[in-house]
Amino acid sequence: MDSGAGQSVFGSEEAFISESLRPCDIEVEGIAGTIAITSVGTVRLLATEESGRRVVCLFHNVLKSSGEHNLLSVSQIHTCGHDVDLHNAAPVISGETWMPLDATSRTTKHHFRIPLELRDGLYVFSGM
Repeated sequence: MDSGAGQSVFGSEEAFISESLRPCDIEVEGIAGTIAITSVGTVRLLATEESGRRVVCLFHNVLKSSGEHNLLSVSQIHTCGHDVDLHNAAPVISGETWMPLDATSRTTKHHFRIPLELRDGLYVFSGM
């Protein structure tokens, strides 16, 4: 997770929903150099809430790179209406989403809190 990145970038093809990928051909310049972006799409990640419940997180308009690293943009998470709190001893992504209530089309509002772990200077989803 990067608070200075304006866009999420993933090199991991299996994280993308294949039907969501749209081709593009751009280069992104960063601190470590330039990477080629081959497409843009939706990434699906499995995370663990504070309660221990496993949840699927969707991130839209993620750039697919030719690299091997995955980077979530804090500002892009904010744009989705979620909060990212990195300022305390318990960093977390939190927000609300609509979840299926049962097998019918009824839904209920679900509040979530996904704790983050600091690993080697980077914040990562807990339980991944």
